Amino acid sequence: MLDLQKTLPILSTILPQKVGMREHIEAGRASFLERFPDSEKYQPATYTLSILHPSSLVTELPLSNPGAWMFGREDEGMADKSVSKFHFALELRRDGTLTIQDIGSTNGTILNDKQIVPYEVVAVPSESVFIVGLLQISVKKR
Repeated sequence: MLDLQKTLPILSTILPQKVGMREHIEAGRASFLERFPDSEKYQPATYTLSILHPSSLVTELPLSNPGAWMFGREDEGMADKSVSKFHFALELRRDGTLTIQDIGSTNGTILNDKQIVPYEVVAVPSESVFIVGLLQISVKKR
């Protein structure tokens, strides 16, 4: 289980400060592959994140390789004052399980109408929706 209170300093050194989500995903995957070089043989489930601003679709991102990523308002498609600089983290495990963790955000994170306790790791069911500030992010398992 990913505990970001311990992992956050490590991830902060791995991930560049001002890059878009696609770069986060690739950096998270590269970091994961360094730690688990045999993971290429695993083919976990593929998820699509659709980030919606109240007025329009912001961006869609595929997650198909194991890794862990932090997201916040400086990332592509998440520029909104209601989103914390470091808001939440996702982890796609080798078994295909997707988890989310609020990393101490100001406005919190809501998964399927339930507030996530800060730093608690929660499994994300397929066809889920989570709220980050004013943004709605839908998750679909493909």
